[in-house]
Amino acid sequence: MRCQGWLARRSFPQWRLYIRSALFEPILQQLDDELTSSLKGNTASKISDIPRACENLLEIVLLHITSLGAATLIMIVLLGNTRPIFAVIALVWVVLHVAIAVYQATHCQQSAIHHAETVANLNGQIVDLFTNRATVLLFTNQQHERQRFNIAQQTELRAAQQAREQIEKVKILHSVLALLYLLSLLSGLLIGWRHDLLSPGDFALVPMLACSLLGMVGWFSHQIPAIFREVGIIQAGLRIIASRQPPATGLPLAIPQGEILFHRITFSYPNQPPRLVNFSLSIPARQKIGVIGLSGAGKSTLIKLLLRFYPLTHGTIRLDGQDINSVSPNILRQQIAVVPQEVTLFHRTLYENIHYGCLEATAEAVYAAARITGCHDFIQPLPQGYHTLIGAQGFSLSGGQRQRIGLARAILKNSPILIFDEATSSLDVATECELQRHLSPFLADKTVITIAHRRSTLEPVERIVVLAQGTVVADGDKETLLKNNHYFQQLSARDQP
Repeated sequence: MRCQGWLARRSFPQWRLYIRSALFEPILQQLDDELTSSLKGNTASKISDIPRACENLLEIVLLHITSLGAATLIMIVLLGNTRPIFAVIALVWVVLHVAIAVYQATHCQQSAIHHAETVANLNGQIVDLFTNRATVLLFTNQQHERQRFNIAQQTELRAAQQAREQIEKVKILHSVLALLYLLSLLSGLLIGWRHDLLSPGDFALVPMLACSLLGMVGWFSHQIPAIFREVGIIQAGLRIIASRQPPATGLPLAIPQGEILFHRITFSYPNQPPRLVNFSLSIPARQKIGVIGLSGAGKSTLIKLLLRFYPLTHGTIRLDGQDINSVSPNILRQQIAVVPQEVTLFHRTLYENIHYGCLEATAEAVYAAARITGCHDFIQPLPQGYHTLIGAQGFSLSGGQRQRIGLARAILKNSPILIFDEATSSLDVATECELQRHLSPFLADKTVITIAHRRSTLEPVERIVVLAQGTVVADGDKETLLKNNHYFQQLSARDQP
């Protein structure tokens, strides 16, 4: 036991490290909808449970079951040396005991998976509630949230009781078997004593071995449901990351020009009607193109497909003539810089958040990107300047400041293709125009796709593509569309005060 404990001291922490490392890459590579479709706390709870459950499983199997199995075998041999009938009784009982435990444990596994799901859901609701506590207070819905929380707790309670009930059923069957085993053994002892087949020493040894065997096999059988329970917890966590992964072929991707071609694309989200239908669009190298349309027209979907966040249903996307499916997503995304509408920031310094765009960039390059996007103006007055911690999700910054940080990060990446997805929606029109003027020289040799809802965002673009229900309904420069396209005129009118 001490040898096992010493080995566990060295191996179990390494085991946890290995498991976390093995989970890290699949989680980072997971497709967007597969992680955001559930509560963040739910996902975090399931994933954090995997190393703990694996360690418990390993401890049960390696530290306990092996020792007990060896001890059980020795005891059966000793019983057989006394009288073979005692060994037969013990062996039959052990086999029945373990067989019933394994059979019932499959039900324990299902209930354990269900319980793990309810625990993860409860944790997810707690995280979601605290994340949105300001909204709860603003709308004074504390009572409503308390009721939702109580419902989740009751669901977890019922699942826990059901899981425990399955285990208790196994224990009841084992207790009945143990009683039958003791009665059979006692009968054999009485018969042997009556017919002078046993010595006093045998009469003392057999009950002692039987009671020890009863305790060890009983403990062993109780661990079988625990094994399946831990397996259920592991399965519940692995379901999150066990879905499809984008193929990584490792082929190089050369984008000397930046030409983009969408050819007859058809795509739909799971259980939804098609978002893009037979969609085709050609974007010449270094062109500045604007994409406009009502919500749900397919603008953001187009960008997600270009970045391979979703697999195509039909059609191809090519960059400078090369199919993006022939390269790994990482290689593809190195060639594209994106500024989303909702910029996500780390709980790190302002410098680290900008530097994240290119970790090999020098400090001078970081400061230059900050100056181009106007970040330098609000960073310098801060007490710690660029080394100021911005808090979780950048809560200490305004929406416009966060978008400027996102722009600086994309500029620092210096990719041949840039995508602005409502990247200046939090800025006023005057500030937006000033920012566009500073960005213009930097964007001269790059292909730029700008997704927008207001006309001011589309001022610098050379060409505008209008989307409606997943198809192109207009394509041309702004002046031509304003004169000849009624749909674009309606969209432009919405933007007027």
